[in-house]
Amino acid sequence: MQKADEPHLNVSQLLSHDDFKKFCEKNDISPLIYEKSVEIPRFVRTIPSTTETPTQVIGIVKKELEDRYKQDISIDSVSWIPEKFGFFQLSQDFNISQCESYKNGKIYGIDISSAMAVFSLNPKPNEHVLDLCCAPGAKLCFIQDYVTLDNNKAQSVSLTGTDINLSRLHTCKTLLKKYKTLNTRLLLADGTKYNCSVPPLRKEGRKIKKFLSRLYADGSDKNVLPDEIPDSGFVFYESPGVFTEMFREEQRIENTNKRRKIETPVVVGNSYPQLYDKVLVDAECSTDGSIKHLLKVLQGGWEVFNDRILDQTRMNTITDLQKRLISNGFSLLKPDGVMVYSTCSLTRDQNEGVVEWLLSNYKEAVVVEPFEDLKQVPYREGKIKNTARLDPIVSNTSGLFIARIKRQIL
Repeated sequence: MQKADEPHLNVSQLLSHDDFKKFCEKNDISPLIYEKSVEIPRFVRTIPSTTETPTQVIGIVKKELEDRYKQDISIDSVSWIPEKFGFFQLSQDFNISQCESYKNGKIYGIDISSAMAVFSLNPKPNEHVLDLCCAPGAKLCFIQDYVTLDNNKAQSVSLTGTDINLSRLHTCKTLLKKYKTLNTRLLLADGTKYNCSVPPLRKEGRKIKKFLSRLYADGSDKNVLPDEIPDSGFVFYESPGVFTEMFREEQRIENTNKRRKIETPVVVGNSYPQLYDKVLVDAECSTDGSIKHLLKVLQGGWEVFNDRILDQTRMNTITDLQKRLISNGFSLLKPDGVMVYSTCSLTRDQNEGVVEWLLSNYKEAVVVEPFEDLKQVPYREGKIKNTARLDPIVSNTSGLFIARIKRQIL
């Protein structure tokens, strides 16, 4: 079992290395952020229930943990998030995965950083929401619940999640099924090229059969990626909900009228029915804002650490990917719609640098206040006005960058 002070020793080793010191200096990152990282709590969220309040559910979890660990355990609410959303924090020393409440789908672990991207997105009833890098799925689960909890009654929102990683998409599907997330479709697709229109909606209250599709029609191994994923992707999973699009098992999705590509958006009056109201681009990054990730990479030695975290050539490849993701996400956004770009990196190149690139290439893009309806979030403003940075010092969370970008009507 890992000794209590071992994480601190590893952090000290990391911070004392000359190459990592240069990395911090280049990106204006305070070493205190990483020193404080070992003290951030574990975050859990309760699933909305008609019979139990979040406090009652977490009380059951507390008793389960105390019975298992034979000691008093403190589980506190997150002070700057309204209680109705069900967020709580406890020490990283305690594992929730063996709790019956976890196994029964009453709670799940979620990085508070992922949750803040959803709070920034602020989805509303009857909107079409696209999560362009959706795996492992906690954000999709929370988006569905957010709309209901924010409006104090059951509400519909259509969710589309895409990811290029098949194994992570399997994890996402499992999570959506476990927590009964409705009105959601998952697609195996390249987020830099994906351009499917929003799903049509049925009238409120009509039922639909659960749809689960095999990935391939030719009987090939469903765990093997094709050489090239079509821009439109493959339907991987559709949950029960309000979709009219139904596809037979093992049907490969082509460019049909039902799932048409967005070449030139169709305008009906002042609306753009093919485009999304909200887009979330929680982009792949170097994950240098997570001390857990850095220490895991460090276990492979300094050569591996340098190649995966510090190497400028690899960083250039990542920022190029991020620019293509944010550009495609913005192209799928309705005029007057909102896109949230987020990463768990602390570097300027992967955050403000990518947003600056978007602003310089899309005159209708403007960065707006990061948290429209949540005013108590502890964050510091980034190098661009209205961007937000969370870290272990200011918010007692892992590192996060958020830019809330509106597509102006010009």
